Parts: sequence; C-alpha cells; structure tokens
Amino acid sequence: MRTVLLHFAGETDATATVFSSSVFEQARQYLADVVLPIEAKPFLGITRAAFVQLVDRGLVVKDDLFAKLFPESLARYSKMKLQSVIDTARSVPAVASRDGLVALAKAPLKTHTSYADVVALLLERKLSRVYYDLKLPGLASIFVDPVEAASHFQVGEEWMFAEEAAALIGVEAQTVYLMTREGVLTAHKLRRPGYHSSTIFLDRNEVNKFHATYASSTGLSEGTTMTTGSVAQILKSRNIPKVRAGPVVFYERKDARKALAELIAA
Repeated sequence: MRTVLLHFAGETDATATVFSSSVFEQARQYLADVVLPIEAKPFLGITRAAFVQLVDRGLVVKDDLFAKLFPESLARYSKMKLQSVIDTARSVPAVASRDGLVALAKAPLKTHTSYADVVALLLERKLSRVYYDLKLPGLASIFVDPVEAASHFQVGEEWMFAEEAAALIGVEAQTVYLMTREGVLTAHKLRRPGYHSSTIFLDRNEVNKFHATYASSTGLSEGTTMTTGSVAQILKSRNIPKVRAGPVVFYERKDARKALAELIAA
C-alpha cells in the first residue's frame, strides 16, 4: 500500500507517512482492481490453458503499473480491462437460439483452431452468429457457430489434413504421420492463422496419386472372400512393388490385384 500511495501522491520522499484522502482513495481503488492470474481465470470464465493462450496472444495483458511498482512480484491483471475484453467479445447482437452453436471452449476442437484464435474473431467482431448465456461467467457465456468460425481459417482445396488423408488411404492418422516421417508422403508446415505450428498439411494431388497407386493388405482384401491376413501372406511371397511405413506395407495396387485375381481363378 505504501508503494502505491507514494506513486499516486507523486511523492519522491520514500519516508513520507502522510497522504491526502484522495490519494488514499486512488490507491485503494487501484489495489481493489488488480487481481492475480488465479483470480483472473474464473473472472474470465476460462481454464488455465486458455488464459495462457490469451496472454501469449496479447488479448489479455498484465497491468503495467503493478509490474513497474513491483517488478519482482507475480503479474496482476486489471478487472476493468478483463471486463472490457468480455464486453467486447459479447458486443455482437445475439441470435435468438443457440441451436447449432457450441460453447466457446469447444469451438477450437470443431474448427482446428486455438481458443485465442476464436476469441480474436469475437474481439474483431468477425462472427455474427453468437448466443450469450449470461448465467455463465465471462467468456464461458458465449456460444458460437463452429462452421462460421472455421470459415475464417480455411486452407485451399489443394491441401489435406492427416486425418483426411488417413480416411482416404484407409489407415489411422498416426500411420499417416509415420508415412511422412519415413518419406512415403511429404508433410508441409504452412503458416496459417488458426492452426497450431505442429499441424501438417499434405498435398492433395500427392495423396490421391499414392492412393491410386498403392493399397494396404486391408484395402486389397475388401471385395474378396480373403482375410486381411491371408492377403498379406500371399502378397508377401510375391515380387510386387511395395513401400513400407513402419509395420504397414503398401503394395502396388495394379500388380497386387492381378496376383490375387490369378490365385482366385486358379
């Protein structure tokens, strides 16, 4: 309190002990306004991880005066500024129903974005379909349209996510990551707003070409009466061009189907 009083009084004498009532009131209001991060998070209605994202993005800023007066202390945040963030995020007129909308905290999972990315859209008033449940605290009261949010972070049709490539090829997403590490497919790291730096993108033409050329034993067994294990055993003994990604083997589709057809015919 003494340090804050000295600041508002403009007092250079650190031994001063008498301050006017107006200076005291300024100091009291200031100290009542600044809160610790552990208090700022519930005030905003968010988790620790979300709070860190907002701070790192500069959407929530620490109180500069407190940092100046107490440089060795844990950062404090102004409740007035936190409320301003909430008010700005809730400044778009609400739609009548929350049907089709999701809680702000769940939007990143639906849009392949970060929490801070979606909050930034709200602060920039780029989302029009929002709903507010004012029984919930702070940003937790906001519901958004995940489709509308995702539209601001779309990548070109020439790119695929690992999950999309995995669904096409017929493997798990982890296998696609393994394929990129072993050079079977090429992983591209693109700087795209709304996507984590670790997100990989795959060239759609490359993935389609690979899928047209190669197939796993699981894919080759489809449409036949043979099990995946039987197909794998048969193809393993044949001199069929193949590529490998860890334990998963992809056989040249045309030659593999020909070999299987010959065996069935015999």
